[in-house]
Amino acid sequence: MNVRVLFLNTYLLRPVTIPVPGRPVRLGAPPGWRQRAFELGPRLRGRADVLALAEVWEWRDRDTLLGAWPAAERPTVAEGPAAGPLAIRGSGLRTFVDGHPVSQTASTVFSVRGNLLVDADVLANKGVLLTSVVVGDGVELEIYSTHLCWGGGLLPSKKHPEGVRPAVRAAQVAELASFIRRTHSAGSPILVVGDFNLAAAGPDGEPTAEYQNLCRTLAELGLEDAWVSCGNPGGGYTCDLVRFEGQLGAEDPDDGDLLLDESGVTRPVAPSKPRIGAINEPARIDLAFYAAGEGAAAALGPVTMRRAAFARHGHVPTAADPLRTLSDHAGLLVTLAG
Repeated sequence: MNVRVLFLNTYLLRPVTIPVPGRPVRLGAPPGWRQRAFELGPRLRGRADVLALAEVWEWRDRDTLLGAWPAAERPTVAEGPAAGPLAIRGSGLRTFVDGHPVSQTASTVFSVRGNLLVDADVLANKGVLLTSVVVGDGVELEIYSTHLCWGGGLLPSKKHPEGVRPAVRAAQVAELASFIRRTHSAGSPILVVGDFNLAAAGPDGEPTAEYQNLCRTLAELGLEDAWVSCGNPGGGYTCDLVRFEGQLGAEDPDDGDLLLDESGVTRPVAPSKPRIGAINEPARIDLAFYAAGEGAAAALGPVTMRRAAFARHGHVPTAADPLRTLSDHAGLLVTLAG
């Protein structure tokens, strides 16, 4: 029994204009989003059995990614929460399951989102997506994917307290745990993956208060940080491949999609112009947590965990499309065996 799960924040954000009376607000898109979607699909095909994706906001981008598979071989797609009357975007969560049956899907929208005037997250139905995948005889792996609040992006405000965003994320972590309790089938193994938008460690290398709260909350469900349990070396930085180009790790010469985990900076290097409310050094914000199952599933567990940067080999950066990687995040490739 062997299954590979890849989590990736795809960075496929389309531009949108919010019709604020008297002052429309335009949310820009990251550079090259359309072309990157066409390039990413073929790189994802065959990379893992389960592709838990974030920031695939539009069905058009979902279909662009799926176009990399022949029509008769396309994976099953589990959809996260969609847009609604008060949200111009859905959750951006979509999970592709390739070659395994899907026994159940469920989702929830976070009730706590942020500040309506300041945080663009409020305008998206961010939440949690559960995809239960049959990975062996009598074994269903429950994969929960999520994307927590980042904050900012709307009206500028110097009065918005920095403490608000961690409080929002803490509330969302509590909602994530509650959703797992409601939907978990006793005895099934659990894998929680996501862009948690919180740094696992600070510039001094010590665990942050937010990360400690996350670990405590998920530990109540038997979940452990897979990066730690797999014994990976280095900081495991996943963000930001654009702002900190070259600092997250060297490309694996044996697999150009992956990074060498023992490489990369050992102490984060802050930018010369820090951004207020931003993560201003390389950080491990994309995380995976695992809880073992019972019975036939007891032996299944993470044996390796690698970071995937998806370098754009042969791409010539331009002003309109300067990214040298297919996302600003490194993905997490978790291999489970048993």
